[in-house]
This record gives sequence, structure tokens and C-alpha cells, in this order.
Amino acid sequence: MRSPAALPVLLLLILPLTAGASAALSYVVMSPAVIYHPHTATLWVHLSGLHEPVQVTVQLQRADRTHNITLLERKVQEPHLYLNITFPAPAPAKGKGEIVNLHISIQGGSLDVSKKKVMLRALEPGIFIQTDKAVYRPGQQVKFRIVPLDKDFTPSNKKLRLVFLKDPSGNCIAQWQEVSPRQGIVGLSLPLAAELALGTYVIEVEGKRHSFSMEEYVLPKFEMTIDLPAVVLEKDKKFQMEVCGRYTYGKPAQGKVQASLCQPFRHMRILHGLHGVTQKKMKCLEAGGQTEKNGCFSTEVWLTAFSLTSSMYQKQVQVQASLVEDGTAPHSFSTRLELKNTNSCKILPEILTVTFENTCDFYKPGIPYTGIMLLKGANGAVLPQKQLLLIVSQQGKDTRQTFLTDRSGRASFELETSGWSRTVSPYGQVNEAAHTQNNGSTLIQQNAYAYLSPFFSVSRSFLRIQQLESELPCGQPQQLWVDYIFSKGLGTQLESLDAVFLVLAKGTIASVLRKELPAEADGSRGMDGLLRGSFSLELPIGPELAPIAKVLGYVVLPDGEMVADSTELKVAKCFPSKPGGSWWRRRTTPCSDRKVGLPGGVRQCCGDVGQGRLATVAEEMSLEVPANIFEASQRAHVTVMGDIMGSTLQNLDRLLAMPYGCGEQNMVRFAPNIYIQKYPEKSGQLHPDIRAKAQGFLQSGYQRELLYKHDDGSYSAFGKSDPRGNTWLTAFVLQSFGQARANVAIEERHIMDALRWLQKQQQETGCFCSVEKLFNNILQLSGYQSRLISLSTVLLELGLSPADLKVSSALQCLEASATDDPYTQALLAYVFGLVGRGAQQQARLQSLAQHSVSTEEQLYWWRKGKALPPSQPSWAAAAPAEVEMTAYVLPAYLSQPQVSSADLGTASQIVCWLSKQQNPYRGFASTQDTVVALQALAKYTALTYGSNGDFTVTVTSLTGTAQDFVLHNSNRLLLQRVALHELPGTCGVRARGQGCALVQVTLRYNVPPPPSTGMFDLRVEVEPGECMGDASTLFHLLLWARYTGERPATVVVIEAKLPSGYIPDKSSMVEARRPKLVKKVEVQPDQVTVYLDQLTKEETFAFTAMQDFPVRNLQLATVTLYDYYEMGDCRDAAYSAPCSSEADGQEQENS
Repeated sequence: MRSPAALPVLLLLILPLTAGASAALSYVVMSPAVIYHPHTATLWVHLSGLHEPVQVTVQLQRADRTHNITLLERKVQEPHLYLNITFPAPAPAKGKGEIVNLHISIQGGSLDVSKKKVMLRALEPGIFIQTDKAVYRPGQQVKFRIVPLDKDFTPSNKKLRLVFLKDPSGNCIAQWQEVSPRQGIVGLSLPLAAELALGTYVIEVEGKRHSFSMEEYVLPKFEMTIDLPAVVLEKDKKFQMEVCGRYTYGKPAQGKVQASLCQPFRHMRILHGLHGVTQKKMKCLEAGGQTEKNGCFSTEVWLTAFSLTSSMYQKQVQVQASLVEDGTAPHSFSTRLELKNTNSCKILPEILTVTFENTCDFYKPGIPYTGIMLLKGANGAVLPQKQLLLIVSQQGKDTRQTFLTDRSGRASFELETSGWSRTVSPYGQVNEAAHTQNNGSTLIQQNAYAYLSPFFSVSRSFLRIQQLESELPCGQPQQLWVDYIFSKGLGTQLESLDAVFLVLAKGTIASVLRKELPAEADGSRGMDGLLRGSFSLELPIGPELAPIAKVLGYVVLPDGEMVADSTELKVAKCFPSKPGGSWWRRRTTPCSDRKVGLPGGVRQCCGDVGQGRLATVAEEMSLEVPANIFEASQRAHVTVMGDIMGSTLQNLDRLLAMPYGCGEQNMVRFAPNIYIQKYPEKSGQLHPDIRAKAQGFLQSGYQRELLYKHDDGSYSAFGKSDPRGNTWLTAFVLQSFGQARANVAIEERHIMDALRWLQKQQQETGCFCSVEKLFNNILQLSGYQSRLISLSTVLLELGLSPADLKVSSALQCLEASATDDPYTQALLAYVFGLVGRGAQQQARLQSLAQHSVSTEEQLYWWRKGKALPPSQPSWAAAAPAEVEMTAYVLPAYLSQPQVSSADLGTASQIVCWLSKQQNPYRGFASTQDTVVALQALAKYTALTYGSNGDFTVTVTSLTGTAQDFVLHNSNRLLLQRVALHELPGTCGVRARGQGCALVQVTLRYNVPPPPSTGMFDLRVEVEPGECMGDASTLFHLLLWARYTGERPATVVVIEAKLPSGYIPDKSSMVEARRPKLVKKVEVQPDQVTVYLDQLTKEETFAFTAMQDFPVRNLQLATVTLYDYYEMGDCRDAAYSAPCSSEADGQEQENS
């Protein structure tokens, strides 16, 4: 948007209509040359010398003359008219601009018509977008502010309809609607996913764009600077040079500095002629040494080392320096870091430069001419207390004046111009007589010159507004002084003259000042008959004038001549009022608990949900630990919450203790947040912090999932590195994106792309073709019907009607299929509930009831052919398949047309079993079981939600120590916790009262890696195998992995942890990615995770670890190999760094 402050102002002056001894009619109309829609415009109208009534009309006339806009229509009967008109600027007829005529008509005893062209322009809203950084890394938070600006570049509170954030592929990954600025500023932020596409991201607001980069960049460990003066004077004899190193986190770098200071040749041909000349003959000086504690090396450089008189060399010193860090640096790479830098300085004689400031190219005879001389030295510094000589040459005569510079190096002057004519040439120079050179060095002067022409006036009448030199503080009125000279032909009947001053800023008339001058002006008419005088005006200085304004003053003389002058004002920036509020909304995320352990026993204690009666429930839990635990590693605690979903709400970011590196696994951080938000919305417990956390995970999960999209709209586990999309995952993403639209901005095209691709996989029979293999083994084992039902479920949950052709044909395919598989039956019961087919749903539920497993008031389902556990343990033991299967049955019971008390009782038993399968963070074992089970639990909890009455949970230890937890509505989402110190032992839990509570006992302990299950083989070696050479700072890790089981391992994960103080060498990841079955490699500061697409024969993987900081007595590090969907199939192997013991480290230091 072009700054209106720079736009011209149109001045229209119409000469008198009649002549005579008295003042004749004249008028001035002033308008901006460009009028901006939709803002307010101003128009100044000044009429004088009226002797009879006139009709004044001012119009904006379009080219077609049919849509004229009347700005003023008025009958004037007074002798004078002063009018500042404001009007809404009309919109251009077409496009962004239109030329119209400003038409002025004055009708009276005589008629005058005039017109000038002005521009109507539609002003696009100015929008300023700023991010807190230019470059981000994945996982960081983007903070940005948006400032809507009006035509005066003032922040406005105009609501922003849409704000987009787009990734490098043009996907909209975040969107804000109807955003209202606070005091003219919008502050927004977005946490970026830890795994995100690199490239350029764009923030888009109403057509305005601002970009930032996403890079996996590594900052240098330290930076080096060379500090020396830009200019050294010959008389100085020497100068100071300082070379400094500083780590990026601020600590001074210790190391050795080596610097070469060379004087280059003046011409390249000399270089050719001196081919083979060494640096010493080329006037070079070597300097070096150790940095001090502040990280700097300083030295004095004498100019005698260089040739200042020879014409062969330039008067310049070029510095090349290097800094090699010491071996005691805070990291210990095999090669010490070295940084190089260059700088230069000029060697100059003493140069004194005089320039003119605040001078005009013309003078007004009779009015003093003013200006400033500024004196600077060779290095650009101002020189105070120096004598300057101002010589004015006029018609072959020179006049001289001497001035002394102030502390800013300036000297102001004022020259009498009454005797000037034609061109006048002032020039300023240093007074050589007063400036002595005692050191014998050369003095060079650069003088100031100007050529002034006389300002023309027929009557030799002039007006001058004295310049206000400094920046004017906002809010403090200023005295504006004006000098004038008027001719002697004003007329005897004229008593006064009107002086008008228009204050122009930002393309409009900000204010108008007037001064009435007596015709004789205090009797100051001189012998030459000219009327001279001065006066002052009080000029208000407000924010509307910042940063630059102009004062235009004029006087219309009786003969119609206009005498005018202008001056520019520099106004300090200021606010109309003090700003307040916060630009950023702070977001917090809970700290991550990375300790490894087993989930504790869980008990959901409820009174009869159907009746809500008072009850007492008691249970005892065993806290036994294995015999092979590491000493003193056992710890336990019990948590109590008044809501069975409460703990899940608090652990949205860590529901699973596993990686999230593929398209399906990423959805476990996305999908549960949809259902988690719906539950507290329905129960009235959706606090702002819960909503913000859930929406943050939805946004980051959405960002990440787009990485796994194919160009045809489908999705697969590893995106475009897979040959084609996956039917089941595409359906899963489609279902989740569709349901998430109510909570977070999902670009509609991604939903439609996935839906179109999925519909293309549907056959004429309504059945779907399965594209690509399935990673979820339960779907593979359950067969084609299960996959088909899953796809049908997606179409229904997306909101498509059962009458939709695609949905109805899919249901026909379902009805034609028959199976007694429990998983398929559970899915069918759920689907038939969604479409309202009660009879078919009841048939499936009855069939399921015959295959259920019931124990201790718990109900669940088990896969056919898989052995049941010998007894129901206190800890989670079910595989993901059983959890997912049972979780589908729960909503099937709850989606019946009439849910009876018996149905709720059955559902409660299912919930009790599901709750006991949750891990300490309230997720489950794997991806799909977590998503399905949390959706089912949220549905159950929302349906059975009720106010808690008086409810107390008592936890008793083995020795009888008791802890009471009181629960009520106001603290039902409060996590109450107490540590259990008597281990091993038992823990008693008793609940009494009315309501629901979730009691969870978590027991953790550390054990050695378990023996192999026989499904995987894993070997680990390090190179070198001994502590020798640079083995303490760099070693290679070699992994051999093989799967020996019968069932195909679809997604295999290798997690290689590094010893303390070591980090992965990212450049070595090329080797780790070399095998064809490697789909992805994730690099973290202390771990490398490798994802494999199946594993059959033995494969080798390798990468390099390097020391980040030294650690003594290193412990063993662990490599784990496991099947993502059957985590019981795993193998651990331990290894140690080559120099892991203290003795190894000492031996290496001594070698």
C-alpha cells in the first residue's frame, strides 16, 4: 500500500473576476490529488472579496456525467467564506481507480467555472504480518502478529475474516476465522508438528502474504568476529584489533587465534608482474595468540609495518583470521572446530568534509536566508569546536563570516538578502588559519557549495515559514514563526490581509490555522514602501501528523497574486493512548514422563448407574515385583479422579509409550482428541485449557498426516515412499478429518480427495477392493468382511445418509456376507446400530453374548483360537486385538433404540474390563485399539454422566495406613495422588457414596532386558571395539536384525538408544537408510528409531554416534527390536561405548 503521506496535494487558484482599487473576488479550492475510498476526504474552500451574494457549487464529475457527486452547494452572502469540507470518498466506477473532474462553479453578478482532474482510488487494506523468527525447526511454535492498517498507517480494529497458514505444498494446515484485533494487533501462535515438511510456509490474510522457512538447520557451535576501526588516520600511527569467539548460547570460546594483516596492491597488473611474490614482500603482518577469559584476543597494530607512501599499495589493510577452539571445549569432536572470518579498514589522511543542511535552492529577497554547515572527519565522526568559514559570492563580490561548530559538529547561519540579485553562491570550508597540523600529515578538505536563484514575485511580496529543525515531540504544541514582505500596492481601503495555513498529513488536510494581518502591520513599512513583519502561530502536534507533515501557508493579495510558502515537519511517533494487553497467548504443555514401567491396576468404582443408589465397593490389589529387579528401582503410587475420562484428558500427548513415525501411528495423537472434546462438551466440563490442548494436538496431527498423502488423495503408512495408498488408512484419515471439522480447520479438499479415491475402490456389488497390505494384524486375521465393515463405518460416521447410493450398496454387500468371527460380529453390530437396523443389530449382539468372557463383574471378547489367560491379572494383559474387538461391542450396546438398565449394566462391565487394559497414561497398547476404545469410553461416559454426590475413596496400605480422597463435582477432573512406599505388598481400595471414580495403582520397576521370545534375533557391535584413538569421541554402531516367527511382522521398529553424552551423527543416517526395507529413520538427541516394512532375512544397519559432552562411568545402552502391532514380540540387546569405564577414559588420556 502506497503511503498517502507522500501523495501530492492539488492547489487551485482562480484569479480575480473583476478589477478595481478594492479587493476583487478570488477563491482558493484545495483538494488531494488522489482521493481514497472508503475513507473520508477533505476539501478546503476559501472565497474573499465578495460584494454580492453568489451560488457556489463543487462537484466530482464522472466521464459519463450521469453519476456526479455534489460536495458543496451553498449560497454565500458574507464577504468571506472559509470552509473545510469532509465527505466520504466515493468508490471508483470500475476497477481500482478512476479519473474524475473536480468542478467548481461560482454564479453571481458574473459566472466562473473551473475544473481539474483528480483520481478516485480504492485503497486495499494495509496488513502488516510479522513472525517472531524467519527460520523454524519442526516442533517449534510459530508466533506471529497481524496489524491491520488504515490509510494513515494506524492500527485498526477491523475484524479479519480469515487467516490461513499454508505448508510448502499449498495445504492449509491452520485457519482462524473472524479474528478481532486487540488495540489494533492480532497475536496468534501455532505449535508445529515435530515431523513436518521442510520448505517455505505462508501466512495469508486477505490477499497479503508473509513467508517463513522450515529447515533442519544446525547452528555453528560458535561464531567469530574481527573488530577493528573502519578508518584509521595516518596520524594515529597504530590501531587496535580484537578477534573474539562466542558460542551460540553466549559462553566465550577459548582457543588459538592466527591473523594475517595484508596491504593489497593498487592495480591487478602489478600482481601479474610480481608473480610468485611471497606474502611477506606484499606487506603482511602476522599476529596471533590465545584468547582471554572473555573469548577475545587483542593486539595493537603499528602502521609502520605498511607502506603509506608507495603508489604500489592501496591505503587499506585486509585481515584474515582463524580461531581454533581448545580441546577443553564443551564438546569433544574428533576434529576441533575452526572458524575463519575477514574484515578490512582504510588508512586515510585527515579529511575534513563540510556539507550544507536545511538549505533551499532559492532565496526570497528581503527575507533572511538560513542554513546549517556540518563538519565531519575521515571516519564520519562529527567535529565540534572547529572554525568554519562561510564565503558568499554575489555579483563578483565575496563576503566572509566565521562560525564555530557546536558539539554536534554544526554551525547555523543567517544571511541578509535585501541586496541580493541574480545567482548567489555560498560555500563553506574549514578555516585553515585556525586549523593547524602539528604532526606533518596531509590535510584534505571537501567543501560545501550551493547555487541560489531568486524566487520570483511580480510585486516582490514574499512569505517564509521558519523551519522547525528538530523532531517535534508528540502532544506538545509548537510556535511556528512566519516572516513576510508585502508590496506597497495593497490599496488604501484594505484594512487587513488573511493568512491561511493548512496542515497537511497523510494525504489530507489535518487542520487549518488563520491569522489576520493589519494592512500596515505595526507601521513597519520601510523606506522602499514594502510592508515587513513577523508573527507566530501555535501549532498543535498530535499523532495524526506523525511521522511527516507539511504546513502550507498562503496570502491572497488584492490584485489576485498568491504569496505562499511551505515547510516540512518531522513528528515523533506516538500512540493516541498507551497500548496494553498481551500480543501472545501463552500455551503450556505438560512435561513428558519418559520413565519405563508397567501400568498399574485400575478400578472404576461406580454406584448402580441406572438407579444412582448409595453403595460401598471394596477391592484389594497385589503389588508384587519380580525377583530380578534392579535394586531400589521399585516405586508405586495411586491416583484417584472423579471422572473415568479425567486422566485421559490430562495425558493427550502421551497416550502411548511408543513412537509416532508412520501415517497410522500419527493418527493416535489426532483421532482421540475428537472424542475427548465431545465428552466434556456434553458434560459441561470443557475448560479452556482442555480445549486448547486438544486443539493443539489436532492441529499438529493434521499437519503431520498430510505428509503421508499421495497425489491421488489416498494415504499410506509412509506417504509417497510407498508405491500406492492404503485403503484402510485412507478410510481412517477420512473418518477422522470429517469428524474433526467442528473442532479445527480442515481443508475441505483433503476430505473430498480421500472420499473420491475411496469411492473409486468400490465395486458394482458395493464391496470395496483392498489396496495395499494392512498393517493392523487383527484386520488381516479377521478377513475381508472386517475390512469392508470398517470402510462402511467410515462412510456412515462421515455423515453420509444410509440412502446414499455408495452407502446403501455397501450395506447390501454386508448383508450378503456371513461370518461368525467375533471381531466381524462386533463391527456389524456397531454398523447396524448406526443405520438404525435394530433387528439385525440385536441378532449380532445375541451372537456376541454367546462368545463373551465374563469374570469378576467384567465382560470382554477374545479371538478364536487364542488361549485365555489362566487368571484375570491386576495389570493390563490383553493384546490390541482383544481391546479393539471389545471396544466395538460397547457402542453397539449403547446405540440401540432403547437402552435398558440391563444394557447399561452390560456396558458397565465392558467399561470395567477396558479400564483395566489402559496404560498409566490412559491409552492402550497400540494405535487402532486406543482410538476405538477411547471413542467408546467417551460415548459411555457422556451417556452415563451425572453429578457426583458425597463420595469418598479410601486407600489402605499393608500396615493399615489410610488415605481418604473426597470427590465432588467441583474437583472431578482433579488428579489426586499419593505414593505407596510399602513394596512389595497389597493395597486396599474402598469407595462409598454415590457417583463414579477412577482409581489407578501404578507400579514401576526396572529389570534387565527379558530373554528373547524367539521371534527376533538381534546382535549389536561397536567399532572400534576397544578404547583407542578417538574412540571416546566417535564410534560406529552396527546392528544385525532378523525375524524368525511364522506370522508376518508388518511394521518392525528398531529403537537404538545412545549412551549418556552421545548424539547421533546426522550425516551417517544415509547408511542407516540404505537397506530397501527401511521406510523411515527418526533422529532424536539420544535415540535413533528405524521403521522397517516387514523383516524376513537378516539385515544390517549402521550409523555413527559422536560425543556431545564427556560422561564418566557410562552405563549400558539398549537396542530394542519389536513388532509394532504385537509388542510382546520383541528382543533387547545391550551394548557399551568403547570408552565406557573410568579406567578406559584415564588410559586414553594418558596415551
